[in-house]
Amino acid sequence: MLTTIITLVVVWSVFRLTGPWIMAKANGIPLSLAELVGMRMRGSDAGLIVATAAALSKLGEPVSVIDLEVAYLSLPDTRRTVTEIMRNVRPQLVTRLEADVQSRAARGPTHL
Repeated sequence: MLTTIITLVVVWSVFRLTGPWIMAKANGIPLSLAELVGMRMRGSDAGLIVATAAALSKLGEPVSVIDLEVAYLSLPDTRRTVTEIMRNVRPQLVTRLEADVQSRAARGPTHL
């Protein structure tokens, strides 16, 4: 019984680590399993940090995962979102994206 519980805990831990790691590898973000373990030990949300890194990479603004984790940890719990982390790391980018969204909204719906 104890062996089964220990096995389930280990398998669950491995799956929690491999999800963000696979997402990072799929998006070309350099991230090791040791870094992921460190994030978990520091209480960081690795999935959110990797998602932010992927979003920035797709926007042509690659940033290190370490910088994103520092930005994540500097925010209060209630403001830990992809946008807020991006705002801490690349404020000019967020301003540009928000201006783009506002200009599209001002133009109104587009018809095909």
